[in-house]
Amino acid sequence: MLQLNVPFIKGSEIEHAATETLRRYAKATGTLPRPPIPIDGIIESLFGLTLEVEDLKARLGVGDVLGATWFDEQIVRVDTSLEAEGKEGRFAFTLAHEGGHWTLHRPLWEAEKVTRPLFAGAPGKDPPPAIVCRASQAKARAEVQADQYAAALLMPAS
Repeated sequence: MLQLNVPFIKGSEIEHAATETLRRYAKATGTLPRPPIPIDGIIESLFGLTLEVEDLKARLGVGDVLGATWFDEQIVRVDTSLEAEGKEGRFAFTLAHEGGHWTLHRPLWEAEKVTRPLFAGAPGKDPPPAIVCRASQAKARAEVQADQYAAALLMPAS
């Protein structure tokens, strides 16, 4: 996993990005999304990502992982622990958070791919995710921004 050099983004710009996502989804589907926001539809149809639920703790060897995004492979994975009854809100927030990384941080990833040497993974092994979101990690700037995006997307001011 690469550490992205994430610049400061004003909260109003993050909220605008979330609002623009909702506008694009409304245009694509012909319906104005209302809470509960169909985040799985946004992830899969609007962003064109594959959504998978699996045991990320085992896959990544990280005990407190909630979600991860593979930019190059266009995959978002959410840990199976969030499928438990009563965790629907956490599941939706994690999906929206990963959508925040896709919207806000993928362009940085793409730019860094051009300016840094590409790291070749071992043959036959899955590439590592670009972003791994953990429950207990100190909030890096990218994580705070993805949280702000998720909040604005799932609970739009309008």
